[in-house]
Amino acid sequence: MRSLSIIAIVGLGLVAAALSTEARLRAGAPQQASGSGVNVRMQAPVDQAADFPLADLQATYQDMDVKKLLTMRLVEGGKYNVNIRRSLPSG
Repeated sequence: MRSLSIIAIVGLGLVAAALSTEARLRAGAPQQASGSGVNVRMQAPVDQAADFPLADLQATYQDMDVKKLLTMRLVEGGKYNVNIRRSLPSG
């Protein structure tokens, strides 16, 4: 019985987190992907292709340098997204 209660609480927490993220996406609020520390640059358009001018990509990379970020989500689209991830040299 106790494990059923724990599963129900965890399930409700996940549903609440998903609804909260969906509400922020619709509001257009800047955000981070949940728990991963990934910064979201822009929301994906739903009715057209997205363009990535070189100047925007360079600005994103410079922003990552300034903030010392390893990952930046360039486009958040719900089911699909585009990330820029920096690889650090091993050693």
